[in-house]
Amino acid sequence: MKRFAIAALALLATPAAAQGVTPDWRAVSFVGEGDEDSVAMIDMGSLRRPTATTREIRAAMVSGRPEKLASGQSVAMTQIVYRVDCTARTFTATRTEAWTSKGKVIASDTPGPARRIEAGSIMEDVRVAICDGQVTHLRRVPGANPAASARELIDQRQSLIDSRGRKGWQRLTDSGAAPDRLQYFAERGSVIADGAGGKLVSTMVLIEKGEGGITRIHYLIRIDCKARTGETMFAQAFGEDGRMLSEVLLNSGIQPLEPGRMAAALEVPVCKSDWSTGAPEIRLPDQLAREAFR
Repeated sequence: MKRFAIAALALLATPAAAQGVTPDWRAVSFVGEGDEDSVAMIDMGSLRRPTATTREIRAAMVSGRPEKLASGQSVAMTQIVYRVDCTARTFTATRTEAWTSKGKVIASDTPGPARRIEAGSIMEDVRVAICDGQVTHLRRVPGANPAASARELIDQRQSLIDSRGRKGWQRLTDSGAAPDRLQYFAERGSVIADGAGGKLVSTMVLIEKGEGGITRIHYLIRIDCKARTGETMFAQAFGEDGRMLSEVLLNSGIQPLEPGRMAAALEVPVCKSDWSTGAPEIRLPDQLAREAFR
């Protein structure tokens, strides 16, 4: 799993909002689970290019459980600036600010040491976004202060995690022929309203012959029943031994619930609460994966 460089959190001295720059927060990745669950973000509106090969970007870390300070205040969000050397693949932290819900409470202007960007780390994702310009896949987090929206993402992700331990899975449809078959499931108890007119549901695809040892992928899908559209929010991929191999915050875009798309099989159960079209299961996802395609 990717880990964020917590010790290197930092931020530019003057917030972009104060400079008249519209924030453009993008979620990069989650860190941890449960009480340690956090989401890392970057503000593309704060991106600066001091030289041809360096970039400066404001970042933030929002935790699902705010940290308590000795003063009794809770840190709602830690904001950050990284100076990234795109050619040398290093980054330096230049300022740290811990924010409460009422404003900043701690700041440090002392730059940290230069650190190498490790392959597969969240900082590599940041480098790709700000040096290579690959940002369209990163999910937008609305608001100048993204803490509340980030916590909503954390709660949504937790619903996907919780569904992996339930036995309400229902097989909705299959596709493909051996050895490339897929089985598509949804968890009946995972359907929740998102407060914006949509419904969230946890789904799972079992893969007969997956790349990189992947045997199943869990998705959190948002269905807009009125518009008849679907959108993939998160994905978690697992191997045959049950270990999580990767996790991605997705910005897949809104797609119509057309026949032939796997997501179209969700319309009747999610929007009409009619699960009679699928085959109910009482097994957990790892059991289903082990016994699929036999």
